[in-house]
Amino acid sequence: MVPVPSVVRSRHLGTTDSSDFVHSFSNTTQVALCNFPLRPAEVERLIHGVDELPLVSEPAQSTCVAILHKAGRHTCAAMGITESWFDLWTEALCVRDFVSVSQLLRKLLPSRDTDHRIVAAVRQHIARHHADPKLSAADTADALGITRRRLAAALSKAGVGSYRQLLRRTRVTRALGLLRAPGFSIKAAAFACGFRHASEFSRACVEVTGTSPRRLARRVETRRSEDR
Repeated sequence: MVPVPSVVRSRHLGTTDSSDFVHSFSNTTQVALCNFPLRPAEVERLIHGVDELPLVSEPAQSTCVAILHKAGRHTCAAMGITESWFDLWTEALCVRDFVSVSQLLRKLLPSRDTDHRIVAAVRQHIARHHADPKLSAADTADALGITRRRLAAALSKAGVGSYRQLLRRTRVTRALGLLRAPGFSIKAAAFACGFRHASEFSRACVEVTGTSPRRLARRVETRRSEDR
């Protein structure tokens, strides 16, 4: 892996440091996502930059998120990537779920072994069926024609975590994406994404993003009001 030069050291960056980070991040994103075919080393370099985003000041972080969204749209169109990838990409950026952003970037890398192909298939199955509250690892394994143990081993080897964690993260990001729509309640978003109760969604949201859906919804509403 090629490490990205780190200009971020704390949450209290000066204007110059933040500007330098944004400039470096923009260049890294351009090289990693806007040149084809994609080069794994450059994508890995961008992943290192994404991992540092939680340390950046809010204005700089917002600028970097906008850069990623635009580059992701370009990459999706140029590579013929499915709309489900870009939907997940947009939702992860919306709620600043940078762990999922990094994982989506890794999904762009060439998959040469069976484990990576299994992980890609698991992600796709969850993306299509996450709204079913009964969806389970056993269901997904059956759909893919593999054992549940084989599925778990592939996820573990890829560093994705457990099936439950992947499913929960997908449901949370999809539900938070729905909350961006005016008038969409937390309860409605929870049920639409496979949660059995609004409280279950709230707990999962805190575990995945570090904050509650109610607080995130208020943040979206505040930004919407500011834009009017």
